[in-house]
Amino acid sequence: MWLGEHGEAAYARLERSLRLGPDSGRALVTSDSVDVRREVQRRIARLLRVEVVRPRPDIVSSIHEVVAAAAEPVLVWVEAVASGEGDAEAWRQTHAALNMSRDDLDRVGALSLVLAGPSSLEAEVRTRAPDLMAVIRPVVALGRELEPSSLSWLHVSDLHVRAEDWQQQGMLDALVRDVPRLLGEREIDPDAVFVTGDVIDRGPTEAKVEGARRFLTRLCEVVGVDPRERLFMVAGNHDVDRRAISKIIENDQRALLSLRGAEFAKEVSERLRGDAGGRDGYGARLQAWCELTRELMGDARGMTPNQPWRTDILEVRGLRVGIASLCSVWMSGPDEDVEGRVVLGAWQLREALGELERGGGDVRIAAMHHPLGWVHGAERRDLRETLLSEFDVVLHGHEHEADGIAESRGRSSMVVLGAAAGHGGVEASGMLAARLDPRARSLTTHHFAWSKRDGGFWCADPTVAQAARWSVGVRRVVTPTGGRDRG
Repeated sequence: MWLGEHGEAAYARLERSLRLGPDSGRALVTSDSVDVRREVQRRIARLLRVEVVRPRPDIVSSIHEVVAAAAEPVLVWVEAVASGEGDAEAWRQTHAALNMSRDDLDRVGALSLVLAGPSSLEAEVRTRAPDLMAVIRPVVALGRELEPSSLSWLHVSDLHVRAEDWQQQGMLDALVRDVPRLLGEREIDPDAVFVTGDVIDRGPTEAKVEGARRFLTRLCEVVGVDPRERLFMVAGNHDVDRRAISKIIENDQRALLSLRGAEFAKEVSERLRGDAGGRDGYGARLQAWCELTRELMGDARGMTPNQPWRTDILEVRGLRVGIASLCSVWMSGPDEDVEGRVVLGAWQLREALGELERGGGDVRIAAMHHPLGWVHGAERRDLRETLLSEFDVVLHGHEHEADGIAESRGRSSMVVLGAAAGHGGVEASGMLAARLDPRARSLTTHHFAWSKRDGGFWCADPTVAQAARWSVGVRRVVTPTGGRDRG
């Protein structure tokens, strides 16, 4: 959730202070909204351990106990957990005790201290604890309401980078040249870049992979996105190295695809879990693509052949976005790239959801290469139901067409967006930008296309409705929590 423009600036000062060292933080957080104060507490709890202590006469002893029991740097959050009789007197005694022990607090160990309460708290501290107030930096004065921040992204797909193709290179150079203008005209400042597969064309070679790496590095640079934090990639069927598929794996997956119903689902889950010892064997076909992701996204976020999918929690001005980058091509090749034979696997999706549940989030986005219509019939319905009930937006590529559809059932809804191919070949070339506004529960999309006129340039796609608005659910708002109450 967003604290508002001034609130976010104030919180940024607080976070910088806390990052200087565990004993450098002496701060005051005020808001007449308990939810706003809890949001700040929740964010701090991701930086260091938080212990909540109620105002009390023996506050200094309580702080000593907290620090002595902690094996790591700790922040003591002093707040009246529930308003009631005696709070005013407890705060007066707390102020007096902390004012007298200001210097003593610097000697108890690795400690940060936050006093939190309503807007009247600042005046009370200034009056009753002037010595303590002299070392409080910063004062974080916040408004009464939390505002969900908007999220914007750029979505490209099916680049099909080829070696020594001067026409394609000209198109990609023009994309890098034109995209800042196109986004600026629509006041879109991307928070993330999504690449939904087929980065290279007809399997990896050193030249193709290097060409894709250079282009994506340049694209992220011109839109101001750090690829090590905010680039999200999934593999496509053209990213598969079919030469790496052993005869044993080829025979195994053909036998697997001949199964039906529950037996098919069981065997797929075993492969994905590694129970049958085949996950490494199946993942060998994505070795080169995984290396590309590690070069672009870093070792911490890059994929591995053993697990060519991942999840992330993206923080955007207080909005927490859960992202599942799913792999629909771990079984692609030698002849499974046809509609109805693509396998994602319910186990993969369940694992991703489990990780996102643990990470929390206000919005969820799933990215995959194939649209659901291409998924194996034995799992298509269940996967669709899970995506519909658990995700707000699903991004895909593969079909080389700008596409969008809203699906709903009961209280569940999702928007499915497909990006046109970005390769500049015979088929239409395109990309899209989107802005999701949780407050309005809406998603606005802008599609762009490549024109060969006048030497070539990128422009608004004349075949697709511009600034299309979609209704989204945004229904998984997490109640902020943090720390343990030691009152």
